[in-house]
Amino acid sequence: MNWDAVGAIAEAVGAAGVIATLLYLGVQIRANTRSVRASTRQETVHGGRQVNLALAQDPEFSRIWTDGLLDFDALPRHERVRFASIATVFLHEFQNSLYQFEQGTLDQVSFENSRVQLSVICSLPGFASWWERNEIYRFYPAFEQLVDELTAEGKKPDTQAGRAADDTAGER
Repeated sequence: MNWDAVGAIAEAVGAAGVIATLLYLGVQIRANTRSVRASTRQETVHGGRQVNLALAQDPEFSRIWTDGLLDFDALPRHERVRFASIATVFLHEFQNSLYQFEQGTLDQVSFENSRVQLSVICSLPGFASWWERNEIYRFYPAFEQLVDELTAEGKKPDTQAGRAADDTAGER
């Protein structure tokens, strides 16, 4: 056997090793991506759950939120401050969903679920009133644009979000 043949065999074995390594890395990257996405989804669900749990456990907190969503201006000043705090916490959760979706770590279905929930909140007159005057709290520009669009859409008389909000308000 000559050295040229040995060299060719060594190159073939080396190339096969590189290909096997690349395939292995591809599998590992896919598994890591799935893990990151699952973790991101879990974290967004957990954040929303924590806010909802706080509302469910505190009747006054819940009353301020629901009254403010319907008529922010009718709230006493100290309750408007609390409403603003609640709204800000909710919005940060929704903003996180948008950011994670844009980064590719939150799936389309999870993002759309968050967007539907946000559109219902944005369609309510008290929230829209608060949002229009909101200059203290700043959010991610793309998120502010989304809230602006959803709030404007909610003001149209025949939007789905508006109908959903009316149906919900009518059940009380």
